[in-house]
Amino acid sequence: MKALHGAGWLAHHQRISAVARELLDESLAPARDLGDQWTIALVLHHLGRVAYFDNDATPAHALGVESLATAEGVGDPWLIAWALHLLGLAAYIAADYPSAPAYYSRSLAIRRELANQEGIGILLQLLGVVAVRLGDFNQAHRLYQEGVAVIRDVRGPWGLRMPLAGFAHLAAVQADPLPRCG
Repeated sequence: MKALHGAGWLAHHQRISAVARELLDESLAPARDLGDQWTIALVLHHLGRVAYFDNDATPAHALGVESLATAEGVGDPWLIAWALHLLGLAAYIAADYPSAPAYYSRSLAIRRELANQEGIGILLQLLGVVAVRLGDFNQAHRLYQEGVAVIRDVRGPWGLRMPLAGFAHLAAVQADPLPRCG
């Protein structure tokens, strides 16, 4: 079960979605047989992430809902935060921009309680992206600034790349796309 799960997650990181789904699905069956609710919640989340990266909002949302219900049953705040994060991602790719911040904010509150700096920084950036999409540029700027303050010391795949990309995106959408001629 753990080997299949690990192999599926690795395939996801290599962006081999079909293999990732197959391996993760295979790891889910023994977890269900064993009644391992914690692993079930995590594998459902990972399956949802594969759907998200495939830009497939419907299964991403459904897997997020099931992952959240399972995580809440387990009572693990880390799993709950990840399930909410997935639901925010699913809402975003479904262009349900008003719903995404509610999920992200709930996940952010849990990550703050857990003092999970990387998760806090990532969620601040995701909230900033949604604020840009909703046209609230001041809110986006504030969120990106807060994200930089939080994530600057995080050593990981996100580092400062995500917040700097957020500021660049904000500048681009605020710029007048058509230069004025004399």
